[in-house]
Amino acid sequence: MKKLLISLVSVLCFTALAFSADLTSATEHYNRGKELQSRYQYLGAIEEYQEALAKNPNYSVVWFSLAECNYEMNEYAYALECLDNAEKNMKNSIDILRLKGFCYIGLGRTEEAYQAFEKILSTNPNDVESMFGLANLKILEGSYSSAESYYLEALTRQSSNKKALLSLALVSLQLGKKEQAMDFMNKAIKFHSEESQVYYFASYIKLQNGDLQEAERNIRIALDLDAQDENSNALLSYILYQQGKFSKALEVCNKRIEINRNNSLAWYLKALCSYKLNKKDDAVNALETALKINPQDEVARSAAEYIICKDYPVEAEVRLPYAAYHAESAREAVERFNTNLALSEYIRTLKLNPYDRDVRLLYADWLLDFGFPEYSLEQLKFIKDQGKSDQVLDERIESYDSYLGETLGQKWNVDPLLLEKNRVSIGFYYYKDEYSILHADSTQFTAHLLKDAFDAYPYFDISFNEKSMNSYSEVFKNARSNKYDYFAVVHFDETERENSINVELYSTKTGISCQKWTCYRTGNKKLQAAIQKICESMVASFEIRGKIIDRKANDVLVDLGSRDGVTKDSQFLVVKKGMIKPAETKTTFVHEKENELGTITITDLSEDLCAGQFRQFGYYDRMNVGDEVVIILKEDAEKRHSEFNPNELIQPGMTSEFSQLLNSIR
Repeated sequence: MKKLLISLVSVLCFTALAFSADLTSATEHYNRGKELQSRYQYLGAIEEYQEALAKNPNYSVVWFSLAECNYEMNEYAYALECLDNAEKNMKNSIDILRLKGFCYIGLGRTEEAYQAFEKILSTNPNDVESMFGLANLKILEGSYSSAESYYLEALTRQSSNKKALLSLALVSLQLGKKEQAMDFMNKAIKFHSEESQVYYFASYIKLQNGDLQEAERNIRIALDLDAQDENSNALLSYILYQQGKFSKALEVCNKRIEINRNNSLAWYLKALCSYKLNKKDDAVNALETALKINPQDEVARSAAEYIICKDYPVEAEVRLPYAAYHAESAREAVERFNTNLALSEYIRTLKLNPYDRDVRLLYADWLLDFGFPEYSLEQLKFIKDQGKSDQVLDERIESYDSYLGETLGQKWNVDPLLLEKNRVSIGFYYYKDEYSILHADSTQFTAHLLKDAFDAYPYFDISFNEKSMNSYSEVFKNARSNKYDYFAVVHFDETERENSINVELYSTKTGISCQKWTCYRTGNKKLQAAIQKICESMVASFEIRGKIIDRKANDVLVDLGSRDGVTKDSQFLVVKKGMIKPAETKTTFVHEKENELGTITITDLSEDLCAGQFRQFGYYDRMNVGDEVVIILKEDAEKRHSEFNPNELIQPGMTSEFSQLLNSIR
């Protein structure tokens, strides 16, 4: 019996000690996690918190700290789960409700976020963090002035609050209040002169104001305080790059890579520095590494393709993996029935690797499926011209030639490929002072991608000015010297999760803004999606203009076809050569009624040409080869014929020669 009692006491003592050891162990893991969290090492902190919860699943403060780390890593849904667990033993916690509010913002649940912050402020009107939450919501709505009010209110509670001062500096910058931004920045430096983050934001604001020297000075102070901070090193390398100090920027990039070999953005900027130093192979190799680390980095991919297309011959093997990427993208687009994207991706693939027989065959099949047999046949003949034909392909070409018979071009003895079509000419530009610190030169690459997207629309003649411009007046002057119909200024903004493109189109004749397009996208291939949407929207906004290239009595041939949107039901209005002008404030065409000559009803249509019957206005046939056409509604054509008054063409006593002489007097 005594032995049994001793054994029982021993077991109870051991159990108590073990339970005590578990609690102590959980506390130790929690303390280690807090230490790592304070150094922004969130992954390590999460591991420690998970260990603590394994020891004690009801450890509420650990659940809360785990939520904080997941929030910082943008895992908002899981952070909310952690907060629900923390709330079981931390009822009515303001800290939990506040963090829930910020998680709701991250998940786009703005109504719930508003409710959370307003509930806190109803009982704790001096809670500045909740004021910051409401300010963030106003920024999401684009109401920067309202956000500014919340930050100012927070500052009245805590005059030296770092977050309030830095936020006000950034909001003031966004509102164009540059001096006010620097005032708040200087106050932040005064109260928090030992914190590197303050100098980081001071550098950023100087950068956005175009003061690169001061930006460099401030970021070097930040690095004196925290030499290993990636954000500060990234900003320093970016500023050096923008100053043209490519060798020094390259050194900083190498330092960043030494700290973290998987830093894809450091590899990206290293590539740009190498390219500026005329080391194109090093640049391409660095971009390949960046894309291995982050295959979804579309800006890095566009930079690589830009360099490859510009500096490497079409036979270069370095082109092959990039062409293969777009070939796969084209296949996916076909499966999703996204015809515009499929067309764009096939063209992109063949631009990178024009001799890819398999892709060109797929492209030919796709063109045939979508009603472009002539262009499909051209792809097959291209393969044959490259010496890559076989018996099956030869028979296919022969059968297609037989099927198509005499084309419209053959009937009129015209080769559509040799035509100089009337097109809308647009020059794309971007400004020098657009500093996007995530990817240097991202606006340039975006503008170039947008230019390439128009390759799918032969009606447009698009040019891209590779050199950045300092001002609107410089852009206007350059566009006029190049005699574009329009010029467009491209703006690009991005974060790691989203991007937006803004394009503003101007009339080259007057410099007046004609139209704006903005597209915001998130998720995978967000840049591609935004480019496609902007391009399609721009194309849809323009009217179609063509030219008469031949006539036989009343039968006329026009240099527009089904690829340009013409159908057999289309009607054309014929206007004197050179009398159709781009509108000064719209993406339409204008002309004087006195220059209208008649209408054309389409009777025959191919992919690049159409033929029809000309019907003149009035008694005299004044239409000539070279006159221009625009599409009009059938009802509009009949109305113009019924309302035509030949006496309106020449006013009594005002012959055209006299009118010209009178107008020439200055």
